[in-house]
Amino acid sequence: MRARGRGLALAVALAACAGGARAEGSQGAQVALRDLVLFQAGRSKLFQPVNRTALYNQVTLDATFGRIRAGLRYESDQNSERTNTYRVFT
Repeated sequence: MRARGRGLALAVALAACAGGARAEGSQGAQVALRDLVLFQAGRSKLFQPVNRTALYNQVTLDATFGRIRAGLRYESDQNSERTNTYRVFT
């Protein structure tokens, strides 16, 4: 969770900086921040433990400064079995 907090703080800081980066006679920066969270809980006879939970999270930051475009993406997948879990920045 610490990595997600740092990534979100970085995204907010980039968005704040982009808002102030405006040259005279040009358009300002455009910033988009998206957060997708999926949580599942329930019984399944196919998986152990029977009361399985899963959490998927994806945060995406896109910034455009004139002809320059930059992006940051954080993705994580966790489940109650702690198998095939990951956290990654791209």
